[in-house]
Amino acid sequence: MNAETRHRIITVGFALVPVFIVVWLIQSPAGGAGSLDQHRLAGRLLQLEHGLATLGRQARNYLDNAPRDHDHYFRDVEIVYPNLMSQVDSVDVSFDVLALEPTARSDPGLATLVSNWEAFRNKLDEQLGVDPQLPRLEWGARHIAERLPALSEQISEQRQRLYRESASTGRAGPLALLLALITALAMSAWSVRTAVQRG
Repeated sequence: MNAETRHRIITVGFALVPVFIVVWLIQSPAGGAGSLDQHRLAGRLLQLEHGLATLGRQARNYLDNAPRDHDHYFRDVEIVYPNLMSQVDSVDVSFDVLALEPTARSDPGLATLVSNWEAFRNKLDEQLGVDPQLPRLEWGARHIAERLPALSEQISEQRQRLYRESASTGRAGPLALLLALITALAMSAWSVRTAVQRG
C-alpha cells in the first residue's frame, strides 16, 4: 500500500469518527431525547402525586366528618361522592396517559405503577359497592386512606429514579461532543502534518 492510499484511508477513518459520534448522540438517550422523555414522565408522575394527594385529603376529610345519620349520609351521596369520583376519574385519566407513553410501557417500574393503580381502583370499586345510589362512602374513604400512601410512595420513588437517570444520561452528551471535537482536531493536525511532509 503506497503512502497516498494510506493517507486516504486514515483521512476517511478520521472523518467517519465524528459522524458516528453525532449519529450516536442523536439516537441515544445521551443525545437528549431520552433525557427529555424521562423529564416528561417525571412531570407526569408529579401530577399523579398531586392528584393522589388531593384524593387522600378528600378521603381523610370524609373519615373525620363521616355522617352518623341518614340525612347527612344522603347529603354526602349527592355532594361528596361525585367530587370523590371526579377526583378518582381524573387520576384514572392521568394513569391512562402515563400508560400510553412509549417509554412507560417499556419501563418495568412504571408498568408496575399502572397495574398497582388498576388493582387499587378495582378494590376501591369493590369497597364502594355496586349501587351508585347507595355507595359505601366510609368503606371507600377508608380504603383510600389506608392504601393510597403506599402507591404515592411508589410514584415518588419512580419519579426520583427518572430524575436521577435523566441527570446521569445528560452527562454523556458533552463527553461525546468533546470526543468528536478532539477527533476532528486530530484529523486536522494529521492532515496538516501530512501536507507539510509532502511539500
